[in-house]
Amino acid sequence: MGTRIDSSHSVHSDNELQLGLETLQLRSYQYEMLQKTMRGNAILAMDTGSGKTFIAVLRINAALESCPPEKFAWFLAPTVALAEQQHQVLSQHLPAYQTRLLIGDDDLPHWGKKSIWDEVLFNIRIVVSTYQVLLDALIHGYVRMSTDIAILVFDEATTPKIFREQMFQFVPLPILIKLKYPPNPPNLRLPHSLDMLHKLYQNLDITQDPYVIKLKANPSDVAALRKIMANRQTYCQIHIKRLLSKAYTINEELGPWPTSHFIHSSIEKFEAGAMEGSLNFDDLSNNEISYLRRQFATITKCKQQDIKEDTEISPKAISLVHFLKEKAVHGFSGLVFVETRATVAMLAHVLSQHPRTRHALKVGTFVGASSHASRHEIGELLDIKNQKATLEDLRSGQKNLIIATSALEEGIDVSVCNHVICFQKPTSLKSFIQRRGRARHSESTYAIMYNEFDDSYDPSTWHDIEEHMKQIYMDETRLLREVQELGVTDERENREFQVDSTGAKITLNDAMGHLYHFCATLSSHTQQVDPRPTFTFSEARNGITAHVLLPSSVNASVREADSKYSWSSEREAKRDAAYEAYINLYHAGLLNDHLLPLKFDLEADEAKLPVGKQPSLVEVPAQLDAWSDIVSRKWQGQPKLFASSVLVRCGEMTLSKMIMILPLALPNPINFRAYWDATKSLEVEISPGQPSDSLLDRRAMMKSDSTDFPCFFVPAIAEDLQSWMTAVGGSNAAQILLGSDPDLAHVGLIRDLARNELAHFFHGIETVPRIPSDELFTHDGPQRRKEDDSVDEVLIRVRKIPKRVDFLHEIPYAEMPKDGAGKYQSLPLGQCKVDRLPFEFSQFAMLIPSIMHEVELYLAADFCRSSLLSSVQINDLSLVVTATAASVAREQTDYQRMEFLGDSMLKYYTSLTLMAENLTWHEGVLSAKKDHIVSNARLALSALQLGLGQFVRTTPFTGFKWRPLYTSNLIVDQIKGARDMSTKTLADVVEALIGAAYIDGGANKALSCLAVFLPEVPWALSSLQIEKLQTTYDVSIQYPPNLARLENLIGYTFDRKSILVEALTHPSHCGSNASYQRLEFLGDSILDNIVVTNAYRYKPLIPTPSLHLIRTALVNGSFLAFLCLNHRAPVARYDAVKNRYEGFSTIRSTTYEQIWCFMRAAELSIRQTQQSCVSRYDSLQEEILHALMHGRRYPWALLTKLDAPKFFSDLIESIVGAIYIDSHGSFSACQSFLENLGMMDYLRRAMDGKFALLHPKEELGQLANQEKVKYVTVNEDDEDCVKKVLTCVVLIGEREIAKIRGGANLIDVETRAAEEAVRIIKAERAPLQRKVL
Repeated sequence: MGTRIDSSHSVHSDNELQLGLETLQLRSYQYEMLQKTMRGNAILAMDTGSGKTFIAVLRINAALESCPPEKFAWFLAPTVALAEQQHQVLSQHLPAYQTRLLIGDDDLPHWGKKSIWDEVLFNIRIVVSTYQVLLDALIHGYVRMSTDIAILVFDEATTPKIFREQMFQFVPLPILIKLKYPPNPPNLRLPHSLDMLHKLYQNLDITQDPYVIKLKANPSDVAALRKIMANRQTYCQIHIKRLLSKAYTINEELGPWPTSHFIHSSIEKFEAGAMEGSLNFDDLSNNEISYLRRQFATITKCKQQDIKEDTEISPKAISLVHFLKEKAVHGFSGLVFVETRATVAMLAHVLSQHPRTRHALKVGTFVGASSHASRHEIGELLDIKNQKATLEDLRSGQKNLIIATSALEEGIDVSVCNHVICFQKPTSLKSFIQRRGRARHSESTYAIMYNEFDDSYDPSTWHDIEEHMKQIYMDETRLLREVQELGVTDERENREFQVDSTGAKITLNDAMGHLYHFCATLSSHTQQVDPRPTFTFSEARNGITAHVLLPSSVNASVREADSKYSWSSEREAKRDAAYEAYINLYHAGLLNDHLLPLKFDLEADEAKLPVGKQPSLVEVPAQLDAWSDIVSRKWQGQPKLFASSVLVRCGEMTLSKMIMILPLALPNPINFRAYWDATKSLEVEISPGQPSDSLLDRRAMMKSDSTDFPCFFVPAIAEDLQSWMTAVGGSNAAQILLGSDPDLAHVGLIRDLARNELAHFFHGIETVPRIPSDELFTHDGPQRRKEDDSVDEVLIRVRKIPKRVDFLHEIPYAEMPKDGAGKYQSLPLGQCKVDRLPFEFSQFAMLIPSIMHEVELYLAADFCRSSLLSSVQINDLSLVVTATAASVAREQTDYQRMEFLGDSMLKYYTSLTLMAENLTWHEGVLSAKKDHIVSNARLALSALQLGLGQFVRTTPFTGFKWRPLYTSNLIVDQIKGARDMSTKTLADVVEALIGAAYIDGGANKALSCLAVFLPEVPWALSSLQIEKLQTTYDVSIQYPPNLARLENLIGYTFDRKSILVEALTHPSHCGSNASYQRLEFLGDSILDNIVVTNAYRYKPLIPTPSLHLIRTALVNGSFLAFLCLNHRAPVARYDAVKNRYEGFSTIRSTTYEQIWCFMRAAELSIRQTQQSCVSRYDSLQEEILHALMHGRRYPWALLTKLDAPKFFSDLIESIVGAIYIDSHGSFSACQSFLENLGMMDYLRRAMDGKFALLHPKEELGQLANQEKVKYVTVNEDDEDCVKKVLTCVVLIGEREIAKIRGGANLIDVETRAAEEAVRIIKAERAPLQRKVL
């Protein structure tokens, strides 16, 4: 197949082509031309800058994707210079293929062997050469056209010699008038209002912009913040800049008086709309509107005076006034074409107010009626609602002059007009002809205004160009179409589509605007993607038909549509195609019943939440009291009793064994740690309850006033309980301890008779010399008497019983007894008595409050499990205990680790389910729906509706004022209050329960738990969802041969090659494949899940804060982009060199293939962006790699400096998603790919704690403690005063800590500044820390 590129009417400059490629996006006419080249041999005759090479690049890419891998594309250029230039372009914009430039300097005629040609062309897919090189290769059989070349592209600089005699139908033409005007004076002074507006814009502090403040407050918006600070394109900045640009244009075109009027009128209209609440600025929040009002308030308002002299308007406006004054006689009817809407408004105002024209002219305005969002902006002073009346007024004579934009050039009948004035030069031949066609009366005039000193322009040259274009391009058919496009409309179809349930309807007239709005809502995450639909046209038997192609993120089933009928003009056919496309979108479920793009209202869930004392709080039931709400009710009547053994251990030693009696069975074992003192901890084990009728007798043996307890503890002994109780009752004199070696565990409490029988722990007996009676005795220990005393005294070594009741928490360091102080005392033997009850039982009694608290936790968790979570069937009750304990409750375990796991599971299953259940949804809708489902508001609302709040424990156990519980009191006291709880806590508990279910039973139980809290989502097993997704991919489809190389690179071979093709397709690609955005959406959640589950399961357990740091460091765009750039595979390449023996031979070299090279994109500017990023990567690679592999700190600043575009990380995530679907949901296959990338090595290093992961800005915040950290970032002149550079100053309080100059963007410079500030503060504090040590 051959494609011929005709560069007629032009001479290439060195930079012209490259500039065009950097900025060009695929337009409708380019898409149409590309499609024609796909059908066969084609000649493209297009002007310079119109995108010929762009089309050639896309056509070559399409050919290489469909041809066998042994074939290549050959691009021919007429000159060596042009060949070199085109080789550079093709290499840059098709990086997935190796290219080769062959020119005469390579001494090709002397290669002499086909083997050299074969090696030189080994692995080469694109060859660029002059014509003679290919001719010689074909003549000598080194290359065969039929077997080697897939596509041949000619780049010519000549015009095809196709001429045809044509007759042009005679039409009356208006008289062309060259309306000259003098230039503006060089000393023209800016009006005061314009000067003030200019200074306002110059002095704007972007860090105070509400949108920047909003992005800074949300860590997930780092990428968006970085982009905004780099281009300074906040919504407020854009609106002010546009207003300033319009004002400058008006000042240049019309002069100072209309400029001042425009500025003050625009601000007044904005202010009035803000006060009335009638502003229609979809892109501005209330905070941004208030911010703009404050800024505009600085512009001094003054009363506008009438125009008194010509010096108040521009010379150009004066010339127009004089011309119109001369022509405005009886029967005058005119049009003035201007370029901008603002100029329309102000020129109309000038002509209505100027003393020379205000009585002669009745002025109206006409501008485009586009519903595009840009029309809602400051400086839009025209009301377009009455424009149809304006045209009618012109026809009826109520108005005699219309100021209009190009919207009035075509398609609208203004045949009564006899004077047309172009206030600016026509922008094209088409514009020249169509404007001229508005002056249809005989002896009409067509005036074109131009600067009298502009020698480069003569309006009459349009006639010459017109005649030349007619000779080359027009035939009778094209002439007929041109006439039809100048205003003929076909109104034979008046179709409309209506949704019965809402009454919403769409017609041919408004389908176009709605379709553009739908496309604008698609999430592309990149500026290099044109979201607009692409229209192409075909000639049918009865007229013109249109075909519309929507962006690649739209499902293939509704991505394309055709007009239903043939039309007489492209415009009408375009409307028809848009109408059909929009109806298809509705039937595909991409529009709601109001015929608007799908939108999920998070605020609706937030509105349903009951408001607490603060906005973030909601009211929930009081914390469930298991003793009152569960156990006390069981004691009513004649309950069946259950016994649970309670063991208290210290290491391998059992200290006590008791039996707990309850009117219900403990369903699960309970194990917890009790902190006896600062050095010793005990393990408490409680077994599940077993029914036992004999326990009734034991309860009856209790004293009559002690049978009202909700639970009982009795010793696990074989003897009769009554006999045991008698035996251990009361106390003995301490002398009973003499004559034996008493066991500490069996000696009862020691009571000091001198201190009202104050109880102590027994710690042994000691004998010391007697202390004379005149010497003081201290309780800290005995004083030894003089050496000559000979009578000894027996003392009991004791320790006071602590007042602690809470043994569930470690003793705070501040409350620990100091070494040797207050630990032990010695009491005289005769001053003491000893309890008969062994110490093990006294010790157990002290633990009862803590034991009852732990039992209560499990009873409440069991109630939650058997009621709210009954369908989940969680076996391990300790998981529910942990999942329902907030950190403020200070339990031994809380929900934070499980919430970390559950959050990832929720996002993974939500992403998979949404993709599988909504096969036509694009990524923008999927992300919006997922955000709605996993939002705190939605989860909290579900928790409230299900009553989860009562199970969430937020009150810490302290044992303070603990008293025994009595069943009768618990039954009477049933009035429950309420408490406030944050919505985040409720949402976290839901996620923790999802994590608990997953730990207990894997995917099945996790899905069951999800169904409890989010029943509206059709949860299903992953295998079933994946089967749905796999059915959308055709296993028999032909795929680009070069994908085999990519499969080797990523280490996975696809069964469904079409999935891999989709994973590589950027949203800008114009082919039939869907873009990678849906796969990237899924891959993001899978990647997160792999990192989270690996980190969660790591042994020893990683603290929860560190888990979050690991996820943040390993699942972020900058890091993934680096992996994409860094992963590569070697590829052989051969070059021909002179050889002293055989003339020529080849030498082998190695180049490398990288994943990003295989991305399929249609926007050539993306390739430029890739190359720029690769240059930064080359300079940073070694430093980043060293930090990741050997450094002690994660390279946050270096990754930020890399400034990688999002599509690099998108590729990694989309490939993960593709592998997951193709491998039937194999996480191991996905992890294997990540292993190949090197990501798992870095994850293991992070889990091992080999480097610090805390972001410098977070670390600085911690070092600052309570002081405020402020980043002041401004643009300053560099050292040579040549350009502006970003400078960031870090302040802690009022003190300047660090200053950094220069950076890729705001995030880069702030991160490096924070890093430097951390280094400085640590260096300052190091001497103080050494001094303390």
